[in-house]
Amino acid sequence: MRILNLLSHFVMIFYSFSALALESQSLQSIVDRAMGDNHLVQSASEEFRAERKFVTSKYNLADPAIGINNLNRGNETEYITIQQMIRFPTKYHLEGKAQKRKAQAFKNKYDYARLKLREQVINAYFELYSIQKTIELTKTNLQIVKDFARVAEKKYASGKSNQSDSMKAHFEITKLEIDLLKLEQDEVRLQALIKALVSDPDIEDLQLLKVQVSQPAVNFSKLAKHNLQLKGFVKNNSPLLKAQEKMMESAQYKRSLSKWELAPDFNIQY
Repeated sequence: MRILNLLSHFVMIFYSFSALALESQSLQSIVDRAMGDNHLVQSASEEFRAERKFVTSKYNLADPAIGINNLNRGNETEYITIQQMIRFPTKYHLEGKAQKRKAQAFKNKYDYARLKLREQVINAYFELYSIQKTIELTKTNLQIVKDFARVAEKKYASGKSNQSDSMKAHFEITKLEIDLLKLEQDEVRLQALIKALVSDPDIEDLQLLKVQVSQPAVNFSKLAKHNLQLKGFVKNNSPLLKAQEKMMESAQYKRSLSKWELAPDFNIQY
């Protein structure tokens, strides 16, 4: 009885680890890892955060300057000076607006980087699944043809058939082996691509034949029916288009700022 309990616990632990391993290779798990670890997405995020922090400084006064001056009026005297440059107020407003639009553009570029990465991961994931499925079928077909070739050789040896059947079988075996080699090379390429997208070269190779992969469904009738609405949706929600729009607005504010360059600035010193 004790042995049966231990065996049942072992089986439960084994299936738990198997379930966790399969979960770690699911599409959602790979997408989440890529979103969190991909270097290009992280770089886009840091650029956006840096540009956003510059917005407040553009609206406010620059850092004051502190120095030591000498004054010689018979007696040489050293004194500390504090200076503050004050630009014409309109310049702060326009420069702050320009920087704010620039930060929004980088935010949209960050969103685009995330969507682009998600697209690349999903495409690579399903392509890898297709390749591994094709490899499995090709190996099955190869084994069937090899079995047929052995039968054809025996028939030819016994004089029951001509040599053409055996030659055709061997030709088909060669063709399938070449196809299998190309498929295996494609699998290596896709495994490397997914590792690059996840930014983890040590990630375990994905074995998707053991994972339940649901086929993506697309309703083409609705796509055709709402084609114009989709075009409007893409135009209004595309992060890349929004980024370009915000960069254009930032440039317009800077153009307005250039017209105020001749406006007087002030330097206060104490």
